[in-house]
Amino acid sequence: YPLTASRDGEALSGSFESQGHSYAFTAALQDDSLHLTTDKATHELVRGKPPANPLGLENQAASVEPQVPEEKPEPAAEPTARAWTTFRHPAGFRVDHPADWQAHETSDGLILVPSDQATSPQGPREVFLLGALPLDSGVRLDDPAGLRQLDQSIRSAFPRLEAAGKSDTLDLGGHEVVVVTWEGTSPAGKPIRGRMFLRQVKDWAVSLLVVAEADLLEPREPVVRQIIARIGYQEAPRDTALVGQWRHTDTYMSGEFSMITERYLLLRADGACFEGSRMIGGMSHSDGSGNSTGSSHLDSGESGWDYRGRWTNTGSRLTMTWENANAETWNYYVEGTSLLLKPPAGGKNKLYKRTR
Repeated sequence: YPLTASRDGEALSGSFESQGHSYAFTAALQDDSLHLTTDKATHELVRGKPPANPLGLENQAASVEPQVPEEKPEPAAEPTARAWTTFRHPAGFRVDHPADWQAHETSDGLILVPSDQATSPQGPREVFLLGALPLDSGVRLDDPAGLRQLDQSIRSAFPRLEAAGKSDTLDLGGHEVVVVTWEGTSPAGKPIRGRMFLRQVKDWAVSLLVVAEADLLEPREPVVRQIIARIGYQEAPRDTALVGQWRHTDTYMSGEFSMITERYLLLRADGACFEGSRMIGGMSHSDGSGNSTGSSHLDSGESGWDYRGRWTNTGSRLTMTWENANAETWNYYVEGTSLLLKPPAGGKNKLYKRTR
């Protein structure tokens, strides 16, 4: 089968093609045989012997002995093509995954759940988390400062994990993928491992994090590598009615105190979005007889843009993904100079007015 492979430590990792489909594999040399693993199956490949010298003594002696027909092994059965399906995210991502896996959308990305997920009475023994963050132009995925920040985030979410060595870079399906590994011990005393695959897709840093008991992670890695290598992105057309700068105003009053909070939202035609805020407060003062003695005021001024990110819309749904990994999704309605945002799951609506 046509294949591509690259060195991965003391082994090889890559993919081969059959009937138009690509399959990941790893291979390691043991003595005189090559052990190739793909989709949980391991095949032992033995190095063939060169033909005997036709003029050598060994060949002449063999020629006078009865010829025993050489036993030829049965050809190996071609691997069955695994069925895949596609999840399309409103932000424009196309995520291919095995058809027997489920994809659950969250505010932070996707949770992928295999049909044969290992579990225990305490919960899953393996989790698969897919996310994406806007990537600034010129920033590399293996940037040391970015990796340090990533390490802090992972150890904050999974306190039992510690970084295990330096990051590695693989070529998966022609895409550069940065791999970072953490190791630790579960509360039950079992070795656990976290491994994140990072890949740049357009202007996004896409990550696939696997956290599992150590003996469960390696068998999953071939399909995980295929998932990260096959992720695609097609920027959907944006609703031009949303492009512009908007202001939302909240008013709070209690007795002699009042406060106005303004939220500014800038949606650019290139998909960039920005958010800022301003607070204005006031309070009237009086003496014990109720006579006014003055007032005090507070104005924070415009804060500038506190948050930066990317925005997309699918139909009448607006999604904003911020650089701090938070994302928010709203149902929206535009009429004239008004923009109404409604939470999909119910809650408080927000009315914006166009400022430019």
